[in-house]
Amino acid sequence: MRNTIIWLLFLILAVSCQEGPDMPMQSLTLDKEVIVAPSMGADYDVKVGSNTAWKVRWSSVDWIMPSVTEFVGSSGFVLDVAANDGEERTGRIAVETSDGSISRDITVVQAGVKSDGFISVSALRQMEKTGEKVTVDAAGTRIKGFVVTDSESGNWPAGSFAVEDSFLQPYSGITVFFDGEYEAFAFGEEVAVELDKAVLGRNGDGFLTVSPATVPSRTESTPINVKTHMISFTDLADGIYESMFVQLDGFQVTSDYLGGALGMSPLFENEDADNLRLMVGEEAAFAVESYRDGAGTVAGIAGGAAAVPGIWPMRKSDVALSDMRIGVKAGIRKLPYVFSFYCKEQTNKTPKYIDWFNLSYNASSKLLQGVIARDSDETKGVSLEVTAYGSDASKIYGPNFWAEAGAHDNLNTSGFVSLDCKTVPTAECGWLLNVPLQMEMPKDFNLSFGLTANNKYTLGEWAVFWSTDKSGWQEAGRIVILKPKAGGSNYWYFTVPVSLPASLPAGSMLYIKLVPQGSDGTDGYKGADGHGSSCYVCLHSAIILSHEQLGDTPVPSGAVYFEPFDNLVAGMDYFIGDRLGGLANYCAGEISSWPAEKSRGMSGSKVMERPGYAQIGFVNTESASSRTVYVNEKGSLLTPALGRSGDFSLSFKACAYRTPAIRPNASASTPDVGRPDITSAVVEIIGGGTVNGKTSATVSGLPVDSFRTFSLNIVGATENTQIKFTSAPADGEFSRWFIDDILVSE
Repeated sequence: MRNTIIWLLFLILAVSCQEGPDMPMQSLTLDKEVIVAPSMGADYDVKVGSNTAWKVRWSSVDWIMPSVTEFVGSSGFVLDVAANDGEERTGRIAVETSDGSISRDITVVQAGVKSDGFISVSALRQMEKTGEKVTVDAAGTRIKGFVVTDSESGNWPAGSFAVEDSFLQPYSGITVFFDGEYEAFAFGEEVAVELDKAVLGRNGDGFLTVSPATVPSRTESTPINVKTHMISFTDLADGIYESMFVQLDGFQVTSDYLGGALGMSPLFENEDADNLRLMVGEEAAFAVESYRDGAGTVAGIAGGAAAVPGIWPMRKSDVALSDMRIGVKAGIRKLPYVFSFYCKEQTNKTPKYIDWFNLSYNASSKLLQGVIARDSDETKGVSLEVTAYGSDASKIYGPNFWAEAGAHDNLNTSGFVSLDCKTVPTAECGWLLNVPLQMEMPKDFNLSFGLTANNKYTLGEWAVFWSTDKSGWQEAGRIVILKPKAGGSNYWYFTVPVSLPASLPAGSMLYIKLVPQGSDGTDGYKGADGHGSSCYVCLHSAIILSHEQLGDTPVPSGAVYFEPFDNLVAGMDYFIGDRLGGLANYCAGEISSWPAEKSRGMSGSKVMERPGYAQIGFVNTESASSRTVYVNEKGSLLTPALGRSGDFSLSFKACAYRTPAIRPNASASTPDVGRPDITSAVVEIIGGGTVNGKTSATVSGLPVDSFRTFSLNIVGATENTQIKFTSAPADGEFSRWFIDDILVSE
């Protein structure tokens, strides 16, 4: 028995000593050991290589948070470092195997919120002067921010990159351009930019750009995962996130760009019909890539303020359209809204912004009725209807459409007579504007329009009515067309204030109709049998809904005299553009009629009111019977006395008028087409002192589509010094121009 037991023990020992299968050693590696984080906080990718289970351990550090706390095998996690509002701080986390046999540390050093010698990007942006280049005098001062443009994408100008020093706050991004050799910076690297002798100004794409005198340098901060900040369309259009990496949701390409490629720079829309432009250059690495036709998110570098803002993607994945396409709600989104009759060219009777339809006379009902024009932008959904009565077709002329030499392009739907042509027109006569709303319509707004009269039979009195249900009509006001001059048509401009009981919510309808009243003609002529076929009247140029408010421009520091024209609200805003047609010349009252709160001590001649600025010089385009007799009336604006003596800086914004009649096939024989308004203005010093060394100076190069700031020096001014703004046209020239923000400062 004893021998048997020994034998069994021998066998057990022999078996247990046999060599088994190889077991691998546990491994654990990290791609980062030290992270230097900015005060604003950031995310960092941490890659873990392992063949076993591991976990993340940390204690007493509430400002560091991993996205994963445990895992098996090779993977990774995102380390979120919160923003730091205090001093520099250091924290550590450990990644270790589950049994604790292997541990790897990551040290996180985070900068404090205050750093000597650095200013914020938003502070730098405040140094901008509109239309000028500014040289920064700030020795020892820098900005720093993370690069959010990809040098390898090919969709950003060479020699430049965009940085931001906050991923959430507006005005935290700026574009940097260096005119020299430097090693390109990678997406997510932090860069410091010296500001001394740097030049600040706008580049060709409209971005505020800082051009340093020395090469930008990398900081010690660890490259980060760039966060895209979700913003609204309003934020994008306002330009407050310019040069920052942003993202917008709920957008799709418009129907015109379905099936296209990114290099087409497609137009995008959301359900509210807000539009943005995806800016992709031909040299972009992804220009030939197609995009899906669904809805989703659009990301990239935000452009500046614009009605249709731009966004510059850095890679194809920035456009992610995986959702179903959305329907776009029809309606106007903002004021002013312009229903424009403006033609594409002088010889083309097709309007540029609307579609129009030639209705037929109905012999049975003895009327012409229906939609005659519709906004060609289907997302607006605004339409214009007409109802006109006549005893036969000869009593109704039109509707017809044509271009006019002065851009008073018009829609003729004459024949607003009663059914039997022997009584006054009925309430159904007139034009009806159907306006769906996708904005809150203010309680008080203005309706502006143009009417054409060409003989004494034209109905002289018209009333404006409004309704929200097309049945309960309320009268807003009336206008009277003056007696037309002999030998031609007259293009009259009108504004009728409309006051509702309360503002109208988005999603509702607004109806406005223009209806003839009584039986008197424009010169008081009374037709015993109604108006027959001779009551020719046309809608011309545009119908505009607007809401003007007093401005509130802050007074600049050091101002000796400042006039922002904030109290001017009337007239038509020229900067709406060619949609206004002939109404672009529609000014309000002349300075001699302004009340004291508007003139504010200013005086002059032929200075006209515009909303938020003034027009110097005038041409009457209403009562002239022919464009060949248009006459330029030179204007002059005189400031009040400065009340201080000394040497001062003078700046003002200026823009020259350009008639919308200058278009393809326009006849150069008409005065302000063949001789368009001059693009110069004259500044005179009266009562002592000089401007740029003389008593007067001429500034040239006034743009015709935007304001530009001009700066001059006044030397030896007295308390009685006044500044006169005028023009010096040669005989036969036109000299209308606009002025805003007159500033005299120390």
